[in-house]
Amino acid sequence: MNGVKDIARGGAVMAGGAQVHQRLVRESLEHLQAGRAAEAQRSARFAIACNPDSGFAHLLLALSHSGMGHLDEAIAVFRHAVALAPEDAQIHYNYAVTLASTGQTSLAMLEYQLCLELAPAFADALWNYGEMLRMREHFARALECFDRLLGIEGRMRPKMAHRMAVCCAYLGLQERADSLFRQQLAEDDDPLTHWEYSHFLLGCGRIDDAWVHYARRFEAGQKISLRCADYPYPRWTGELRSGTLLLLHGEQGAGDEILFSSYLEPLLARAGAIGATVVTACRPSLVRLFEASFPRLDVLPHEVLKPAVLGSSLLREHADICHAPIGDLPLWVKKDSAPVAYLRPHPDDVQYMRALLPRTVDTRLRIGIAWSSNPVSTEDNRRQRNVPAPHIAELIEVLEQKIPGIEFYSLQTDEHRSELAAMSDVSVRDMSRHLTDFSRTAALMGEMDVVVTVCTSIANLAGAMGCATKVLLQKYGDWRWYQDSTWYPHVKTYRQKMKSNWVDPLRELMADLSPAHSLCDDSGS
Repeated sequence: MNGVKDIARGGAVMAGGAQVHQRLVRESLEHLQAGRAAEAQRSARFAIACNPDSGFAHLLLALSHSGMGHLDEAIAVFRHAVALAPEDAQIHYNYAVTLASTGQTSLAMLEYQLCLELAPAFADALWNYGEMLRMREHFARALECFDRLLGIEGRMRPKMAHRMAVCCAYLGLQERADSLFRQQLAEDDDPLTHWEYSHFLLGCGRIDDAWVHYARRFEAGQKISLRCADYPYPRWTGELRSGTLLLLHGEQGAGDEILFSSYLEPLLARAGAIGATVVTACRPSLVRLFEASFPRLDVLPHEVLKPAVLGSSLLREHADICHAPIGDLPLWVKKDSAPVAYLRPHPDDVQYMRALLPRTVDTRLRIGIAWSSNPVSTEDNRRQRNVPAPHIAELIEVLEQKIPGIEFYSLQTDEHRSELAAMSDVSVRDMSRHLTDFSRTAALMGEMDVVVTVCTSIANLAGAMGCATKVLLQKYGDWRWYQDSTWYPHVKTYRQKMKSNWVDPLRELMADLSPAHSLCDDSGS
């Protein structure tokens, strides 16, 4: 984001002041513009001594503190400067910049608002505020800022097309989004834009067009917190030969490994026809599930970014080896359509769960439920995805009244057990001690009539098993759920109408789970 710019115009505030004060202000300003923060601070202090009510002199003092890295002191001085000159847009702007640099984003956004109320054409404020709005998913307001800035300056700033494209994509302005994404790619071929463009294309259902852009994801690096494990083998380019060993490895979250494993069966058929070998290195919690689901597949335990499988005898026996992150499969492997169910639990786990939860003629309606995302994900991610426990308790209470005899089973793992305490007034059976890996979780799902979950690996697993699944989504859910039946035919989604507001999706879910509706309606209607 831009920092101090065109600060000299604030000197007009000093017009008519004492000459010594004006000279000291000019000196402080010149020192700041030359990068001499300590000298600027000294002059600003003398200027304030001459005129303690000068908001502009306090602005210069605050900026000198910032220049010296004394951000707490700068913020304290900015507060005083704003009080002295509340109508000075320049002070609000620079205060906002400093607040943002200390992570106080919400307060920074308020200061940008004040700045723009005072000076609607303040270009840098529009740029910075628009980006803050975009990052917080206020896409309509962000796009308004960028459009206003474009009208003022008459040209695109660097990366502006990307910012506007993302906003348009989420707002459903597909033609404009596509044009802006292409404009940005023509300008700089930025991998981050390829990443965002791939999500846009997937969200529009342009599946085949998306993967070439999705393949550039690791080039974006830290911008999207995504890295590819470092293997001493060439990256697969889609060709298989007799004797070749293709090492697939997990990336991103468990849900991605589950989703992209839908491409394994056609890949295995292709490899088997020419005498090639496919080895999948997946997270340990998925090993038994993949072994049971793909008997022809060699499966090794693997932690993302930790290629511990290199010492495996399977790899030592082959001279011709290439590797690919599992998210590359759609680029090189074609499948006719998403199979109704392509994952299944280990037979031992099926037997275990059936013994634990035997069905009789009196067996009640069973709903498996998961309301929290991965506990190791970011706090912001969890806050947006998770449904608060009291909301889930209310859902259960209503459904218990509507459907006598209904039973609820928690699909959450041990990390989420404490959240069950917030639902003490309703009955949810804690199954966490039985959920030792994804195969066990899959076996439990197989004993449920319906799975209700937020967008997590649980949702992907239920969809991949062909379970009747109800997925609760935040307003701007990702590409995996752009239509109910794209990846998993038995999934129905319930999306927020307002950001962070679960009232509408929960109300719709309650209606669908009432006796007046077909409980396992897979039509998505």
